[in-house]
Amino acid sequence: MHSHLHIHYSLIAFLSLAVLLIVNLDVLKKSPSGDSPAKKRYRRFIYGAMVFHAVDAVWGILDALELRIPLYITTVTFFLVMAFSVLLWTKLVIVYLGSQYKFGKVLYVIGWTFFALQTVALIVNFFVPVFFKIVQTETEFSYISLPIRYAAFQTQIIMFVLTAVFALIHSKDVEHGMRKRYYAIALFGAFMVGAIVAQCFFPFEPFYSIGYMLGICIIHTFVVEEEIMARVKELNDSLSREEEQLLMINEAKKRALVDPLTGAGSMNAFMEVREEINHSIKEGECEDFAVIMLDVNDLHMINDTKGRETGDQFLIDAVKLMSDSFKQSNVYRIGGDEFVIILEDMDFDGRKLLFDKFNKRVEANIHIGHVVIAAGMSAYNSDNDTSFGEIFIRAEMQMFRRKKELKR
Repeated sequence: MHSHLHIHYSLIAFLSLAVLLIVNLDVLKKSPSGDSPAKKRYRRFIYGAMVFHAVDAVWGILDALELRIPLYITTVTFFLVMAFSVLLWTKLVIVYLGSQYKFGKVLYVIGWTFFALQTVALIVNFFVPVFFKIVQTETEFSYISLPIRYAAFQTQIIMFVLTAVFALIHSKDVEHGMRKRYYAIALFGAFMVGAIVAQCFFPFEPFYSIGYMLGICIIHTFVVEEEIMARVKELNDSLSREEEQLLMINEAKKRALVDPLTGAGSMNAFMEVREEINHSIKEGECEDFAVIMLDVNDLHMINDTKGRETGDQFLIDAVKLMSDSFKQSNVYRIGGDEFVIILEDMDFDGRKLLFDKFNKRVEANIHIGHVVIAAGMSAYNSDNDTSFGEIFIRAEMQMFRRKKELKR
C-alpha cells in the first residue's frame, strides 16, 4: 500500500470517530433522572463503536509505518472489537424490538457464538494463519485476507440481512409510534450489508467504518427522539402528580373550611374571615357589615331524649332556616349549637327586615315543634369599633337576651 492510501484510510476512521462523538454527545451524558434501558444499551454500543473506529485509525497509521508486530496486534484487536461490537449490537436490537420475539433470543445466541468463534479463530491465527496474515515483500508489508475473515464477514451479512427483514416484516404488527425503531434497525442492517460487501471487494478501503458510522447515525435519530418522548412523558407525569397533590391540598383545605354535618362554614373558615375583617378595620378600609350570633335551643335535650341522629337533623334544619333567611350571607358553625352569620351588601342593607322575618319564623316554629333559634345582631360602627370582637360581643349579648325571651 502507498503512504497516501494509509493516511486516507486513517483519516476516514478518525472522521467517523469524530462524527460519532459530536452526534452522540448528548447520549453519552447520563441523565440526572435516570436513563431508559434503550439509551443505556445504545451508550454501550457507541462506546464499542468508538473503540472500533479508534483501532481502525491506528491500524492505518501502523501499516503506513510498516511496524509489523504492532500492526499484527492491532489487526487482532480490530477484529476482536468488531466481534464485540456486533455482540453489543445484538443486545441493542433485543431492547429496541422487545423481548417478546424469539428472534431476539436467537440473535443474542448468534452474537455470542460469533464473538466466541472469532476469538478462537484469532487465537489460532497466531499459530496457523486462518484469518489473515502479514507478509513482508521486498518493498513493503502486505496484509492478506484469509478464508475465515471472509466467513466472518459473511456471517455478519446473514445476521444483518435477517435482522433487517425481520424488523420490516414485524413493523406492521406494532403501533405506528413504535415503527420508527423497527425502520431504524432495518436501515442499520442495510447500511452494514452494503458496507461489508464493499469491504470484501476493497479490503484496503474503510467501507466498514463508513457503514458503521452511517448506521449509528440512523439509530441515534431514534434514540434521541425516544429520549425526548420519555422526557415529555416524565414531565407530564410530574405535572399530573403536582396537579393531583394540589387538588388534594385544595380538597383538604375545602374540607377544613366546611362543617361536614351541616355544610356551613367551619370554625377555621370563620377565623379566616375574622382575621380579614380585623385587618380591614385596622387599615381603615372596612366596609359596612353586621354580625348575627345564633344559638340553637334545646339541642342537648333532643340528643338525650330522641338520639344523636335526630339532633343532627335538627342542626341541619337550623342551618337551612338561617341560609333561607339570609340568602346572600355565609353561615359559620363555631360550636356545637352556636352559629355566626356575617351580613354584607344586600343582606346588610335589608338587615332589619330580614332579621324581623327570621325571628317571626322562629316564633312560629315554637307552636309547631320545629327548630327554635335565638339570634342577636349588631352592626359595625366605623367611629367606635376597633376590632371584630367588639361587634361579636354585642351580637352575643343580644342573642342571650333573645334566648331568655324565647324560654318565657
